[in-house]
Amino acid sequence: MANENVINLVGKLRDAYVNAEPNQATLQSGGGGGTFDGMEARVKALEDDTKKILQDTAEIKGMLRSAPSAVDFGELKGRVNSLPTTAKAATLLSIAVAAVAIINNWSAIKAAIF
Repeated sequence: MANENVINLVGKLRDAYVNAEPNQATLQSGGGGGTFDGMEARVKALEDDTKKILQDTAEIKGMLRSAPSAVDFGELKGRVNSLPTTAKAATLLSIAVAAVAIINNWSAIKAAIF
């Protein structure tokens, strides 16, 4: 029963296609002006856009190839971690100031100790 319905439907579609008027549009488009009018121009525009997309993709691939790797980022992180923090810088400055103060007052310190 289902096969007969499919066969009847296909037959009706074939008859409608065969009996269609030659001027009847079989492919309507939004801006092509009819059936196939302007189709070549639209396909050409699509091809041009596709070329631009491929060029952009190639540029992005090139940028990604020249981007730093994970190893480079690991090395950079290690270098940043080894930089002195504010506390380290303050400690080094304090030691330097203390050393200068001791050198400037060495004679007084020597007299007080000995």
